Amino acid sequence: MGASLKIEKVVKVVDTRQYEEQGDRWVPIAGSGEESTCARCGKPHEVHATVLLSDGTSEIVGTGCANRSSMDDGAIRKEITRADRAAKNRARMAAELVGLRIKIQNHNAAVVAVHDMAAPEITSEAHEDHTVLRMGAAKVWVHSRADNAERIETLDRSWRSDTIKSISGISMNQAHTMRCRIEDIEFRLEKIGA
Repeated sequence: MGASLKIEKVVKVVDTRQYEEQGDRWVPIAGSGEESTCARCGKPHEVHATVLLSDGTSEIVGTGCANRSSMDDGAIRKEITRADRAAKNRARMAAELVGLRIKIQNHNAAVVAVHDMAAPEITSEAHEDHTVLRMGAAKVWVHSRADNAERIETLDRSWRSDTIKSISGISMNQAHTMRCRIEDIEFRLEKIGA
């Protein structure tokens, strides 16, 4: 075992853990990754580095063990820390991307389902200076007969939007934000070569 050999270079660091969404963050699930036995401590690690040693060989070590065994080499410690952070960010972004794609897929299915639905009957309540039109839980106010067509179209869009959100749990605005986030993550992962 190369425990006494100096680490010359970090070849790669991988975070094999799965991540889950907790609130607005993605966090690693302990025990969910592929473990590799550390050449330094002999224990299994889910986040591990492949390092090049001073004799030209390579070994797999936990990132903490790699840092501890490189205490006297600040440049290697910085390289390990940077690579460890990058590996964890890649794993987190990849998990978030999968989660967002599933949500958008469910939202898109809800859009199709609602598009194919017949809208509920429109009911109206006359008031002194306006009329309230209702379609399910959606409602609009109408102040004159001239704007009825536009108001009915608005009522239909509102009902469909509310129904899509009730089925998918995602509003149209949230879906747009998620699509932008997907593009951002894809760009960032492509840029770092993940």
